[in-house]
Formats: sequence, structure tokens, C-alpha cells
Amino acid sequence: MGNCPSVYLHCELCDVSMALPNRQPPMFYSDETSQLCAPIPSCLGFCDVCQRLISVEDFSTPVATLRQQLWALEQQQHRLTQQVWSRLKLRFWPASQRQYAELSQQIAATELLLRVRQMPERQPRCLSCGSTAFIGYPEYPYRDSCFLAATPETLRHSCGELWQARYSDFSCHIRTTPYYFSLSGDKLL
Repeated sequence: MGNCPSVYLHCELCDVSMALPNRQPPMFYSDETSQLCAPIPSCLGFCDVCQRLISVEDFSTPVATLRQQLWALEQQQHRLTQQVWSRLKLRFWPASQRQYAELSQQIAATELLLRVRQMPERQPRCLSCGSTAFIGYPEYPYRDSCFLAATPETLRHSCGELWQARYSDFSCHIRTTPYYFSLSGDKLL
């Protein structure tokens, strides 16, 4: 998962401080009927209900881009299948079997993300409380459960003042239990 230094934010105008959630537990969409799971694309956001910076669903990738990614993965899988079956070496090439399985998982995850995005009336939610009342910052994404931005330079407090960032070398590496969400965005137990 890599090293994620702790980041503390301070608003000088309001004299408010908070820790930036630089790490989050693994979060997945889960389709109970087909038993498929897909990682939730998330970014940093300020939730009006939680009153803190927290991870929120990131719907900034256009549906057309997701369709293109799906098509490219399917074409890659088709080429691999043609290559392997033309030589009848699928049984003898464990690397090809592993690559085929990874492509199949990526295709299933992308299809699940497309299903979520194409649901009518579906809006991104806070991943803590489920609220749709938040300000998302898609320029600050999470990847592999780690906050990627080195310096949050454009984050503004609700008063309009820029947050002042302070970094700490201390970083917690705690193994967390993954969270699963339904396609409608509700947290599953």
C-alpha cells in the first residue's frame, strides 16, 4: 500500500484543525446476485453531515470513458484467447491463465462500475454516512486506499479560507476490514 504520511489541516480564519484522512479501508461495490465486487472510485470530500474531510464516491470519470476502458479490456482478452487457443497452450501456460483471470476480473469490475453509473437518480455519496450533501475534490483521489495528493493546495474550508497543511512523518499502517456497499450506495453488513 505504500507510505502515507499524516497530514493535518488548519484554517487560520476560523482557528479550526482536523486530520486529513490519508488512508481509508478498502471499499467495494458488491452485487449480491452475481457475487461480483468492484473497488469504489473515491476522492477526498467535505461532508456537510459529518462536518469533516472524508472519502466520498468519485463520479468524475465519464461513462463514455468507462465504456472505452471496458471495450479495450475485452479486446485484450479476446487477443489473448486467440493467441492461446491457436496454439492450444492454455493448459501449459500458467502465466496466460493468470493473465486471463486478471482480465476477467477487471472486465467484471468495470461492468459493475458502469451499472452503478447508469442507474437512474444515482448520485455520489459520502462513504461514511451515505449523504449526498458534500463537496468533492476529484483532483485528490484515493488509489489503493491511500490519499495521493502531496500538497492539498486548493482545499478550502467552508468559510472560504485555504487550509494550511502540516505534515508528520508518523504514519499508521493498520490492516483494516474491507467495507462493502450495494450498487445503490447503501453500506452492507
